[in-house]
Amino acid sequence: MAGVRAYAKNVKPKPTPPPATAHLPEPEEHRRSWFWTANRLSNFVVIPMAVLYCVFYADYGDGEHVFSPMRRWLHRQRDAFFSLSPEERQLVRENKESSPDQTPQSSR
Repeated sequence: MAGVRAYAKNVKPKPTPPPATAHLPEPEEHRRSWFWTANRLSNFVVIPMAVLYCVFYADYGDGEHVFSPMRRWLHRQRDAFFSLSPEERQLVRENKESSPDQTPQSSR
C-alpha cells in the first residue's frame, strides 16, 4: 500500500510527549493573601457607606434633587424617634404639675 495516502488510512499521528519539566521549579501553592481578602471585605463596607452618604448627607444645593424625597423620609423617621407622642407629652405635663419643683439641697 505504498500509494495510499496517510489521511485515507485513518491513521492518527502519535502524540508528542510533553517536554521534560525536570528543570522547572515546583509550582507554589497559590493562596489568597490577607490583603485580597481584606480588600474584598472592605468593598462590602465602603461602597454601601459611600452610597448612603451620597443619598442622605451630600450637599446638592438648596433646590430639589432626586434624593430629596428620601431625605424627607429620613428626617420624619428621625424626628418621630426623638420626639414624644401626644400621650407621652400629656403624661410629662401631668407629672410636672403634680410634683412641685424640688431643687436638691446640699448637705453641710
